[in-house]
Amino acid sequence: MDTDHPTSWEDIDALVESMLRLYRKDSFQSLLRLSNEAVKMGDNADSIPLVEPFIIKDQSPLEQAFAAYVNEQRLSPGYYNNHPSIPSFVEQEWTELPSAYKVTEKYWLGYPLIAWFERQNLKVRLIVEVGPLPYIGRTRLLKSLEEQGIPVRALAYEEGRSFTRIYSQAVSVENMEDAGELKTAMDQLVSDQKYRSAREGMARAIAALRQTTYTLSDMD
Repeated sequence: MDTDHPTSWEDIDALVESMLRLYRKDSFQSLLRLSNEAVKMGDNADSIPLVEPFIIKDQSPLEQAFAAYVNEQRLSPGYYNNHPSIPSFVEQEWTELPSAYKVTEKYWLGYPLIAWFERQNLKVRLIVEVGPLPYIGRTRLLKSLEEQGIPVRALAYEEGRSFTRIYSQAVSVENMEDAGELKTAMDQLVSDQKYRSAREGMARAIAALRQTTYTLSDMD
């Protein structure tokens, strides 16, 4: 998906994902910081946050499933986020892009590539996305991915695009409240030959980019 519009206005998880994208925007975060700094209370002039931290008392079934997945896969801290509705992660090789490939705004875990699980009706879906990069760098990454057999939509190359999904597969789940079933679905998705092939293609694309030296000024 190349915009902040949800894939379906009838899908609650898709709406949540779009709202989270908007919430993470640097412009909105800056507005929140300015608003919080402007609010004072009493004589001690302590700031009162306008937005209270969102506290989850109990883990959702998806969180429980992803926690088990993280432990089993031995994912390193900083390479995943156990969100209640869209837990995300990066593969080790995705963090090895050249240093010039830096995201241009706050984006998930801070890397240009991200994967996440989400619920859609009675399915669990695994999605991989390319995030916001300087136009030239983003074009080079997308082209390198396409050369390795990863499908990339033509619209993704347009200047101004920020988000492009390059992989999406789903498996059915009978009971969406059963963490065990959700964990099994996650295992099936990452062990599927389609994902393994896509991951290998992404690794080759990154390796190809590492063989070519670009400076930060080249990306502007």
